[in-house]
Amino acid sequence: MAGYNGYSKSNNAVYAEYNGQYPATKAVQIVAEVTGLKKALVRKIIKSIETNEYHHTSKYYNTTYYYDTENLVAMLNAVKSRGEFKFEDYDWQGIYDQELQDYEDGVYKFCDITLTIDEVLDDNKN
Repeated sequence: MAGYNGYSKSNNAVYAEYNGQYPATKAVQIVAEVTGLKKALVRKIIKSIETNEYHHTSKYYNTTYYYDTENLVAMLNAVKSRGEFKFEDYDWQGIYDQELQDYEDGVYKFCDITLTIDEVLDDNKN
């Protein structure tokens, strides 16, 4: 799906956004609103996560990293369900990577997502 949608972003970036993947600034807004967490905490968590999903934006063909908001919301809601937590308590990169792998493997199609995430959280707690 090569090409640009006007001058602002590639067609692939538009498609990614259609599928719930957004640049960090937009992802922070969405995830904070859905989870009820403060934007500063969500921003800190997102900044601690490396993603290899990127798309080209602007007329200068900039590289912009995209984050899967659905997986971020599921991950953070599962952490929240365990009670109060501190940023330092978890290996956010490990949890995010496992979330994406499980999602790609279809683990979430027929099971309670929170139960699966709880297992991942236990494995990635510092």
